[in-house]
Amino acid sequence: MSKPRHKLKSLQPIKTVETLSPLTIVPAPLSHGLVSTDDELMVKKVEWANRAGFEVLTRDVPASFAPFNAVIRISERGTEDADRDYLAVLDD
Repeated sequence: MSKPRHKLKSLQPIKTVETLSPLTIVPAPLSHGLVSTDDELMVKKVEWANRAGFEVLTRDVPASFAPFNAVIRISERGTEDADRDYLAVLDD
């Protein structure tokens, strides 16, 4: 998995995507402690995902999930988590 060519702006964790057709997106909660605001957490998650690397699984995201425009998978090297899939806002 190579470094992304897309500018990642925000993320929303989702349950692992099993198939792309039909695409089923199940949002997962973004957990954080009381010391971080949602904005601070998002900045850190985006920085982490860019360092770890990711691949774009699809850009065909239903409009009901706007502003997200992609489903990405974080590199296995970048996390110990089993759930590595995210809705993402990518700016090309």
